[in-house]
Amino acid sequence: MKIYTRTGDKGQTSVIGGRLDKDDIRVESYGTVDEVNSYIGLAVTELDPAIFTDVLADLEKIQHELFDCGGDLATVSEKAPQKLTDEAITYLEERIDAFILEAPELEKFILPGGSKAAATIHIARTVTRRAERLVVSLIKSGAAVSPLISTIFKSFVGLLLCCCTCDQFPPWCERCGIYPQCKCIPWREKKGKRVNMDVRKISAIAIFIALSAVGAMIKIPSPIGSIALDSFPALLAAVILGPVSGAIVAGLGHIISAFIGGMPLGPFHFLIMAEMAVLVWMFGILYIHGKKVGAFFLFFICNAFILALPLAFLVSTGFYTLLVPGLTAATAVNVVLAAILLPRLEPVLKKMIFKDGLVE
Repeated sequence: MKIYTRTGDKGQTSVIGGRLDKDDIRVESYGTVDEVNSYIGLAVTELDPAIFTDVLADLEKIQHELFDCGGDLATVSEKAPQKLTDEAITYLEERIDAFILEAPELEKFILPGGSKAAATIHIARTVTRRAERLVVSLIKSGAAVSPLISTIFKSFVGLLLCCCTCDQFPPWCERCGIYPQCKCIPWREKKGKRVNMDVRKISAIAIFIALSAVGAMIKIPSPIGSIALDSFPALLAAVILGPVSGAIVAGLGHIISAFIGGMPLGPFHFLIMAEMAVLVWMFGILYIHGKKVGAFFLFFICNAFILALPLAFLVSTGFYTLLVPGLTAATAVNVVLAAILLPRLEPVLKKMIFKDGLVE
C-alpha cells in the first residue's frame, strides 16, 4: 500500500463511491472521528494493563467501533454495506450500565484532569461531541448518513465518561471525580475511604468462601469420593468482585471442600486448587468482557475434563475415567445455576457491596 498517491494535490480526496473536497463536511466528520481514535490511543499508552484491564478492553472496543464509524462516514455509495451494527451499540450500552452499577452516583460536573490518562480520555470525549455536531450538520445538508452513527456517538461519549471517572483510578475523590494524584482533599481522608472499601471487599470475599464451604456439603456421589457444588460461589465472586477475587474464592473454596470431604485425593487437591483459581480467573475475564457463552463453555470443558487430566498421568487412566462422570455432573449443575442466577444476582449484589464504588 502506497503512502502517497499525488491524487489529492488539487484539494480532493477519495471516499468509498467517489471523490470529495478535503474541506467537505463529510471529510471533516470522519477526520474528527479519526482524531478521537488517536486521543484514545494516547490514553491507552498511559494505562497499566495489569491494573486497568477492563478500561483498556473498553477503550479498544471503542477504537474498533470508531474505525467502523469512520468507514461508514467515508462512504457515499448507496450500494456499499454499512459496518456499524445494533449489536455494537447494545454492547457499549451494557458496559455503561455495568459502570453505573459499580461507581458512585455523579451529583456534579467533573473537572477534567487528575491523571494524564483521564485527561486524555476527557479530550477524546469532547472531540467526540464535536464529531457528533459535524454529523448533525452533515445530515441537515441532506447527505445520506446511517442513523446508527448518531446513536453510537452518544454511547461513545457515555462509555468514555465512565472510563475516565471510573473507580479503577484509585483513590476516588468526591469533589472532582475518581482520580489518582487528586489534591482536593487530604490524603488521609482518601486513604480512609479506600481502606473502608477494601475491608468491605475482603468481607465479601470471606462470605463467598463461606458459601463455597456450604456448597461443599452438597454432594454428588462419585465412584471415588464425592463431588461438591462449591464452584458457583467462585463464579459469582469472579463477576461481582473481579477475576482475582473469584480466583481466591475458587482456590480456597476447593481446599475447604476437600477437607470437608476427607481429602480423598490427598496432596493432589493442591494442584486442583491452583487449576481452579486460574480457570475461574479466566471465566471472570471472559464474562466481564461480554463473552458470557464462551466463559461458561470454557468453565464446563475445563472443569469437567481438563483439570483432572494430570491425574491420568500421575495416578492412572482408570482413576481419571472414574472421576469424569461425577465431575461432569457437578460442573453442569454449577454452570446451570450460574447461568440462571448470575444475571439476576449481579446488579443486586454489586449495589450492596459497592455502594461507594470499588472494582478490581
